[in-house]
Amino acid sequence: MSEPAFRHRDVISAHAVAMFFPSFFTGHLIRWAGELKVMALGAVAYSGTIAIGLHGVTLPHFWVALILLGLGWNGLYVAGTSLLTKCYRPSEAPKVQALNDCLIFTSVALCPLIAGTIEHLAGWSWVLIWAGVPVAMIAAALLWGGGEDRDRGSPRRIRRPHAEIAADHVGRRLPLARRSRGGAGDRRRARSQGEVGAGHRLRPGRPR
Repeated sequence: MSEPAFRHRDVISAHAVAMFFPSFFTGHLIRWAGELKVMALGAVAYSGTIAIGLHGVTLPHFWVALILLGLGWNGLYVAGTSLLTKCYRPSEAPKVQALNDCLIFTSVALCPLIAGTIEHLAGWSWVLIWAGVPVAMIAAALLWGGGEDRDRGSPRRIRRPHAEIAADHVGRRLPLARRSRGGAGDRRRARSQGEVGAGHRLRPGRPR
């Protein structure tokens, strides 16, 4: 075969599509299954990437591996960002989001340097082997988080953002406060009207 069945540019295009196209559906999947399960699917896709990369270095191997890599990135990134919004108070949002973005983009800058150094010194297989370390850490964190949910007895419970919960509490308190203020005012008005009526009835010389 003079021309490969899978061209290099098609491999990169497929990887980019796998990274971003599933975002149209990832939110619905998160709503149905929860963040932890979607992140677990992403970790499984990452593991498949490593396994296929270790199996061979032909163009079809890279095609499948990079598609799985894109799908895993999408699931972990979208579900992880969704889970992050449920882990802080509204007043902490700017600091937590800033720290999260700083860590993400610092890792994006450092990981290619680390991977290039490992590939130059030890070879391609060791790049994939070392990539299994963060995947194992992700799997351990997901097992730990899933175990906590099972201990609470509600593994599929949907956690609401703190901002939503705070808004509900404020919404419940305000009508109650208005009712209590209104009730006190009504009682004061009724008492004053009763006193005026009693005064009229007790005034001497007034015909009945």
